Amino acid sequence: MKKHITVLLIATLLLILGGCAGDDSSEYPLISLNPYETYICYAGYNEEAPVWKNALNAGTFFTSTPLYPIYKIESTDDLAAFRETMEPYLHLGSPAQSSPNFYHATRDCNDAYFADNALLVVYVCAPSGSYCYDVASVFIQNSSLEVSINKNSGDGVGTDDMSGWFIILKVPKIDLVGVTTYNAGTWSKFNSNN
Repeated sequence: MKKHITVLLIATLLLILGGCAGDDSSEYPLISLNPYETYICYAGYNEEAPVWKNALNAGTFFTSTPLYPIYKIESTDDLAAFRETMEPYLHLGSPAQSSPNFYHATRDCNDAYFADNALLVVYVCAPSGSYCYDVASVFIQNSSLEVSINKNSGDGVGTDDMSGWFIILKVPKIDLVGVTTYNAGTWSKFNSNN
């Protein structure tokens, strides 16, 4: 609860300061930091087409800006379709396991959950199994949403294996109204400090 209040206060302050500067407030992000419940789950590594082609930002991965696939799940049918599509290629975990995995993170995502909420799922392809990831910030500006990902490589020495992670954000649907462009990466066009 304190986290949500803090994020709301920061967002309000940004909007007020934008108005005081005389600028159009649409130039300022509406949401920053990460106000959402987030899960980081092991997914394994795979370069097969279904993992990439079904993403909201498909077609942008091989540009000069590195992006990760991002998916939006808005119903139990969407969730079942995502599981069916990804399960042959990535590790979703067993529904019986209690360790954090895709099934564990989405276990409460039923019709009641999806009435007012959605899931955003980012697949982070990692060049080493020793790299860890988390969400640096979520920005919504005009019709674009960006999830900025932090990569922590520890001491900089990685293992010699490929890996992958699901970053799952539980987002109120009202926050996504009007959003038509979704992106995720280890950079931020709104915050040059990443």
